Amino acid sequence: MLILLTIKKIDFKKIPGGASLKTIKCTFLFLFLFTWKLQAATNCVAHRALGYGGLENSLEAISQNVDRNSWGLEIDIHHTKDGKTIVYHDRRIKRFVLGKFCPMRSKISKLTFDEIRENCYLSNREKIPSLKEALERLSYGNTKLFLEIKDNKITEQDYLDIYEFFNNRPEQIYFISFDREVLEKIYRDSQLNTFLAKTKILLLKYNGNREQLNRLDGIDASRINGKYIEKYQAAGKLVGVYTKNRESDIKSYIEKGVDFITTDKTPLCNSLTI
Repeated sequence: MLILLTIKKIDFKKIPGGASLKTIKCTFLFLFLFTWKLQAATNCVAHRALGYGGLENSLEAISQNVDRNSWGLEIDIHHTKDGKTIVYHDRRIKRFVLGKFCPMRSKISKLTFDEIRENCYLSNREKIPSLKEALERLSYGNTKLFLEIKDNKITEQDYLDIYEFFNNRPEQIYFISFDREVLEKIYRDSQLNTFLAKTKILLLKYNGNREQLNRLDGIDASRINGKYIEKYQAAGKLVGVYTKNRESDIKSYIEKGVDFITTDKTPLCNSLTI
Protein backbone atom coordinates (compact mmCIF):
# COMPACT_ATOMS: atom_id res chain seq x y z
CA MET A 1 0.00 0.00 0.00
CA LEU A 2 2.87 2.37 0.73
CA ILE A 3 4.17 1.73 -2.77
CA LEU A 4 0.84 2.65 -4.32
CA LEU A 5 0.66 5.87 -2.35
CA THR A 6 4.12 6.82 -3.57
CA ILE A 7 3.12 6.17 -7.17
CA LYS A 8 0.24 8.61 -6.93
CA LYS A 9 2.65 11.47 -6.13
CA ILE A 10 4.73 10.97 -9.29
CA ASP A 11 4.25 13.46 -12.13
CA PHE A 12 4.32 11.00 -15.03
CA LYS A 13 4.40 13.80 -17.63
CA LYS A 14 7.89 14.85 -16.46
CA ILE A 15 9.42 11.39 -16.74
CA PRO A 16 11.73 11.27 -19.79
CA GLY A 17 11.90 8.46 -22.32
CA GLY A 18 8.47 8.71 -23.87
CA ALA A 19 6.89 5.89 -21.84
CA SER A 20 3.12 6.10 -21.73
CA LEU A 21 1.25 6.69 -18.51
CA LYS A 22 -0.48 3.31 -18.91
CA THR A 23 2.85 1.48 -19.38
CA ILE A 24 4.39 3.10 -16.31
CA LYS A 25 1.36 2.33 -14.16
CA CYS A 26 1.37 -1.30 -15.28
CA THR A 27 5.09 -1.58 -14.52
CA PHE A 28 4.64 -0.26 -11.00
CA LEU A 29 1.64 -2.50 -10.45
CA PHE A 30 3.66 -5.55 -11.57
CA LEU A 31 6.50 -4.62 -9.22
CA PHE A 32 4.07 -4.16 -6.37
CA LEU A 33 2.39 -7.52 -6.92
CA PHE A 34 5.76 -9.24 -7.38
CA THR A 35 7.07 -7.73 -4.14
CA TRP A 36 3.86 -8.70 -2.33
CA LYS A 37 4.17 -12.29 -3.50
CA LEU A 38 7.74 -12.47 -2.25
CA GLN A 39 6.70 -11.17 1.17
CA ALA A 40 3.65 -13.45 1.52
CA ALA A 41 5.10 -16.49 3.27
CA THR A 42 3.42 -19.90 3.23
CA ASN A 43 3.47 -21.72 6.56
CA CYS A 44 3.13 -25.40 7.45
CA VAL A 45 0.55 -26.94 9.80
CA ALA A 46 1.20 -30.42 11.20
CA HIS A 47 -1.89 -32.51 10.41
CA ARG A 48 -2.98 -34.32 13.59
CA ALA A 49 0.38 -33.12 14.99
CA LEU A 50 2.17 -35.58 12.68
CA GLY A 51 5.61 -35.23 11.14
CA TYR A 52 8.22 -36.11 13.74
CA GLY A 53 7.42 -39.74 14.54
CA GLY A 54 4.82 -39.39 17.27
CA LEU A 55 1.39 -40.99 17.09
CA GLU A 56 -1.35 -38.78 15.64
CA ASN A 57 -3.21 -36.57 18.13
CA SER A 58 -0.97 -37.72 20.98
CA LEU A 59 0.78 -35.62 23.60
CA GLU A 60 4.04 -37.07 22.30
CA ALA A 61 3.39 -35.68 18.80
CA ILE A 62 2.23 -32.32 20.17
CA SER A 63 5.39 -32.04 22.26
CA GLN A 64 7.58 -32.83 19.27
CA ASN A 65 6.06 -29.92 17.36
CA VAL A 66 6.37 -27.56 20.30
CA ASP A 67 10.02 -28.56 20.86
CA ARG A 68 10.78 -27.83 17.19
CA ASN A 69 8.86 -24.56 17.28
CA SER A 70 6.51 -25.64 14.49
CA TRP A 71 4.47 -22.77 13.09
CA GLY A 72 1.18 -24.61 13.60
CA LEU A 73 -0.41 -27.96 14.32
CA GLU A 74 -3.91 -29.36 13.95
CA ILE A 75 -5.66 -31.68 16.39
CA ASP A 76 -9.18 -33.14 16.46
CA ILE A 77 -11.70 -33.04 19.29
CA HIS A 78 -14.81 -35.01 20.25
CA HIS A 79 -17.11 -34.65 23.25
CA THR A 80 -17.99 -37.57 25.53
CA LYS A 81 -21.42 -38.52 26.87
CA ASP A 82 -20.79 -36.46 30.01
CA GLY A 83 -19.59 -33.40 28.08
CA LYS A 84 -15.82 -33.79 28.45
CA THR A 85 -13.52 -33.13 25.50
CA ILE A 86 -10.91 -35.56 24.21
CA VAL A 87 -8.35 -35.35 21.43
CA TYR A 88 -9.11 -38.11 18.93
CA HIS A 89 -9.89 -38.16 15.22
CA ASP A 90 -12.57 -40.83 14.71
CA ARG A 91 -16.05 -40.75 16.22
CA ARG A 92 -15.60 -44.36 17.37
CA ILE A 93 -12.85 -45.69 19.62
CA LYS A 94 -10.98 -48.12 17.37
CA ARG A 95 -7.77 -46.90 15.66
CA PHE A 96 -4.46 -46.85 17.55
CA VAL A 97 -6.24 -47.89 20.75
CA LEU A 98 -5.51 -50.81 23.07
CA GLY A 99 -7.06 -52.16 26.27
CA LYS A 100 -8.68 -55.46 27.26
CA PHE A 101 -11.81 -53.72 28.54
CA CYS A 102 -11.77 -50.82 26.12
CA PRO A 103 -15.21 -50.50 24.44
CA MET A 104 -13.79 -50.78 20.94
CA ARG A 105 -15.93 -49.45 18.09
CA SER A 106 -18.20 -47.59 20.50
CA LYS A 107 -19.06 -44.00 19.68
CA ILE A 108 -17.27 -41.45 21.83
CA SER A 109 -20.58 -39.63 22.28
CA LYS A 110 -22.01 -42.76 23.98
CA LEU A 111 -19.13 -43.19 26.44
CA THR A 112 -18.21 -41.22 29.54
CA PHE A 113 -14.79 -39.66 29.94
CA ASP A 114 -13.93 -42.06 32.78
CA GLU A 115 -14.95 -45.11 30.73
CA ILE A 116 -12.49 -44.10 28.05
CA ARG A 117 -9.65 -43.06 30.34
CA GLU A 118 -9.88 -46.05 32.65
CA ASN A 119 -10.12 -48.73 29.97
CA CYS A 120 -8.40 -47.43 26.84
CA TYR A 121 -4.93 -46.27 25.97
CA LEU A 122 -3.15 -45.36 22.76
CA SER A 123 -0.74 -47.71 21.02
CA ASN A 124 2.16 -45.54 22.25
CA ARG A 125 0.99 -46.30 25.82
CA GLU A 126 -0.43 -42.84 26.47
CA LYS A 127 -3.93 -42.22 27.70
CA ILE A 128 -6.16 -40.61 25.07
CA PRO A 129 -5.50 -36.91 25.82
CA SER A 130 -8.07 -34.49 27.08
CA LEU A 131 -8.25 -31.12 25.35
CA LYS A 132 -6.95 -29.50 28.53
CA GLU A 133 -3.85 -31.72 28.54
CA ALA A 134 -3.15 -30.87 24.89
CA LEU A 135 -3.57 -27.15 25.58
CA GLU A 136 -1.16 -27.34 28.51
CA ARG A 137 1.53 -28.94 26.32
CA LEU A 138 1.02 -26.32 23.63
CA SER A 139 1.24 -23.50 26.14
CA TYR A 140 4.98 -24.12 26.56
CA GLY A 141 5.71 -22.96 23.01
CA ASN A 142 4.61 -20.61 20.26
CA THR A 143 2.98 -23.16 17.96
CA LYS A 144 -0.44 -22.13 16.68
CA LEU A 145 -3.34 -24.48 17.37
CA PHE A 146 -5.76 -25.41 14.60
CA LEU A 147 -8.59 -27.01 16.59
CA GLU A 148 -10.82 -29.15 14.37
CA ILE A 149 -14.24 -29.67 15.89
CA LYS A 150 -15.25 -33.12 14.68
CA ASP A 151 -18.66 -33.54 16.34
CA ASN A 152 -19.89 -30.01 15.64
CA LYS A 153 -20.00 -29.01 19.31
CA ILE A 154 -18.19 -26.42 21.36
CA THR A 155 -18.77 -26.02 25.11
CA GLU A 156 -18.30 -23.32 27.67
CA GLN A 157 -15.67 -25.50 29.32
CA ASP A 158 -13.76 -25.70 26.03
CA TYR A 159 -13.64 -21.91 25.98
CA LEU A 160 -12.51 -21.79 29.61
CA ASP A 161 -9.75 -24.35 29.03
CA ILE A 162 -8.48 -22.47 25.98
CA TYR A 163 -8.54 -19.21 27.91
CA GLU A 164 -6.65 -20.75 30.85
CA PHE A 165 -3.60 -21.52 28.71
CA PHE A 166 -3.84 -18.90 25.96
CA ASN A 167 -5.38 -15.89 27.71
CA ASN A 168 -2.52 -13.66 26.54
CA ARG A 169 -2.22 -15.26 23.08
CA PRO A 170 -5.70 -15.58 21.55
CA GLU A 171 -4.25 -15.06 18.06
CA GLN A 172 -2.65 -18.53 18.38
CA ILE A 173 -6.06 -20.23 18.28
CA TYR A 174 -7.77 -21.22 15.01
CA PHE A 175 -11.18 -22.88 15.21
CA ILE A 176 -11.84 -25.06 12.15
CA SER A 177 -14.75 -27.27 11.12
CA PHE A 178 -16.68 -28.58 8.11
CA ASP A 179 -19.86 -27.56 9.94
CA ARG A 180 -20.78 -23.93 9.36
CA GLU A 181 -23.27 -23.88 12.23
CA VAL A 182 -20.71 -24.51 14.95
CA LEU A 183 -18.46 -21.87 13.40
CA GLU A 184 -21.37 -19.41 13.35
CA LYS A 185 -21.92 -20.16 17.05
CA ILE A 186 -18.27 -19.40 17.79
CA TYR A 187 -18.62 -16.19 15.81
CA ARG A 188 -21.70 -15.15 17.82
CA ASP A 189 -19.91 -15.98 21.06
CA SER A 190 -16.91 -13.94 19.90
CA GLN A 191 -19.10 -10.85 19.61
CA LEU A 192 -19.63 -11.00 23.36
CA ASN A 193 -16.10 -11.97 24.41
CA THR A 194 -12.94 -9.94 23.78
CA PHE A 195 -10.71 -13.01 24.00
CA LEU A 196 -12.66 -15.03 21.41
CA ALA A 197 -12.87 -11.96 19.19
CA LYS A 198 -9.10 -12.23 18.64
CA THR A 199 -9.14 -15.91 17.65
CA LYS A 200 -9.56 -17.10 14.04
CA ILE A 201 -12.51 -19.04 12.58
CA LEU A 202 -11.90 -21.04 9.40
CA LEU A 203 -14.29 -23.10 7.29
CA LEU A 204 -13.09 -26.51 6.09
CA LYS A 205 -14.21 -27.38 2.55
CA TYR A 206 -13.52 -30.12 0.03
CA ASN A 207 -13.41 -27.46 -2.66
CA GLY A 208 -12.66 -23.83 -1.87
CA ASN A 209 -14.16 -22.28 -5.00
CA ARG A 210 -17.25 -20.06 -5.01
CA GLU A 211 -17.61 -20.12 -1.23
CA GLN A 212 -19.07 -17.08 0.56
CA LEU A 213 -17.13 -16.69 3.82
CA ASN A 214 -19.05 -13.72 5.19
CA ARG A 215 -18.11 -13.31 8.86
CA LEU A 216 -15.49 -16.08 8.91
CA ASP A 217 -11.75 -15.38 8.85
CA GLY A 218 -10.87 -17.74 6.04
CA ILE A 219 -11.04 -21.12 4.40
CA ASP A 220 -9.06 -24.36 4.47
CA ALA A 221 -9.80 -26.42 1.35
CA SER A 222 -8.67 -29.73 -0.08
CA ARG A 223 -8.14 -27.95 -3.38
CA ILE A 224 -8.60 -24.40 -4.54
CA ASN A 225 -8.08 -22.52 -7.78
CA GLY A 226 -5.40 -19.84 -7.85
CA LYS A 227 -7.83 -17.07 -8.79
CA TYR A 228 -9.96 -17.83 -5.73
CA ILE A 229 -6.89 -17.74 -3.50
CA GLU A 230 -6.19 -14.21 -4.71
CA LYS A 231 -9.87 -13.26 -4.44
CA TYR A 232 -10.17 -14.37 -0.80
CA GLN A 233 -6.83 -12.87 0.22
CA ALA A 234 -7.75 -9.56 -1.41
CA ALA A 235 -10.85 -9.59 0.81
CA GLY A 236 -8.63 -10.08 3.87
CA LYS A 237 -9.32 -13.79 4.29
CA LEU A 238 -6.80 -16.52 5.16
CA VAL A 239 -6.48 -19.38 2.68
CA GLY A 240 -5.08 -22.83 3.43
CA VAL A 241 -5.07 -26.28 1.83
CA TYR A 242 -5.09 -29.80 3.28
CA THR A 243 -3.69 -32.51 3.40
CA LYS A 244 -0.75 -32.11 1.00
CA ASN A 245 2.02 -34.69 1.40
CA ARG A 246 3.59 -34.96 -2.05
CA GLU A 247 6.46 -32.60 -2.74
CA SER A 248 4.94 -31.54 -6.06
CA ASP A 249 1.62 -30.62 -4.42
CA ILE A 250 3.30 -28.66 -1.65
CA LYS A 251 5.42 -26.75 -4.16
CA SER A 252 2.38 -26.05 -6.32
CA TYR A 253 0.43 -24.43 -3.51
CA ILE A 254 3.44 -22.49 -2.28
CA GLU A 255 3.66 -21.01 -5.77
CA LYS A 256 -0.06 -20.21 -5.67
CA GLY A 257 0.55 -18.24 -2.51
CA VAL A 258 -1.66 -19.95 0.07
CA ASP A 259 -1.19 -18.80 3.64
CA PHE A 260 -0.71 -22.28 5.07
CA ILE A 261 -0.51 -25.93 4.06
CA THR A 262 -1.71 -28.73 6.34
CA THR A 263 0.46 -31.82 5.95
CA ASP A 264 1.59 -35.11 7.48
CA LYS A 265 5.08 -34.32 6.16
CA THR A 266 5.90 -31.31 8.30
CA PRO A 267 9.71 -31.39 7.91
CA LEU A 268 9.37 -31.68 4.11
CA CYS A 269 6.91 -28.80 3.98
CA ASN A 270 9.14 -26.66 6.18
CA SER A 271 12.15 -27.34 3.93
CA LEU A 272 10.21 -26.21 0.86
CA THR A 273 8.93 -22.98 2.39
CA ILE A 274 12.36 -21.70 3.43
